[in-house]
Amino acid sequence: MPHGHNHSIQLNTGAWMPVLALGTGFDHTPNGLSLADMIRTGLVQMGYRALETAEIYPHFETIGPVLRTIPRSSYFLSTKIDPTIGARQRRQCAEDGQGCFQMVVDASRETIRKLGVQHVDLLMLHRPPKRTAGGFAAQCARAREQWRALEHVKRELGLAHAIGTSNYCVELLRCVLEKAEERPSVMSQMHRVGMGSDPYGFISWAARLGIVYMAYSVLGGADKAFG
Repeated sequence: MPHGHNHSIQLNTGAWMPVLALGTGFDHTPNGLSLADMIRTGLVQMGYRALETAEIYPHFETIGPVLRTIPRSSYFLSTKIDPTIGARQRRQCAEDGQGCFQMVVDASRETIRKLGVQHVDLLMLHRPPKRTAGGFAAQCARAREQWRALEHVKRELGLAHAIGTSNYCVELLRCVLEKAEERPSVMSQMHRVGMGSDPYGFISWAARLGIVYMAYSVLGGADKAFG
């Protein structure tokens, strides 16, 4: 990739990820620049070498046509799927984890299809499964199956070069890793200025396992609905 390693960090897959990404959680900038123009300006004119998005972001489906106008090799693409979407979880992800695997595989295929690419550089689970009447045990069973599906998407389907989590607590990640075949490459968390150098011990815990800690909303302002 064209970006220099001086501005990138190496993942546990061996790949290099730019340390600064252009987020797409909003459909326009404060001065009215459209999402499409923001992406073109960021990736083509301003020197961004990474783009971060998610299937629940506004106008997610408008991103694919824009990306097709930009050489794929020129940027690192991260996206997130959200297994907690109400109808999806109720229909396909039972308390014991049954159905969670296929739900994540299908969602991964669909989100990459909408982006119009052959693969993404990083694919993350946007949020952990909701804790229901089954308590932590049921939540962990679901999370393990969802992570197993992400491993399958990466290794067998080749749709992602690295996989990770977003908004997961250490307790749940520890439970997932007891059965996982590989560790996340990235642990994404909201980390704003003023929260300290190691909030909740996330950064030091991730570092011990070779997981890159990714901060979002560093300067604030992100809508809580999209994280």
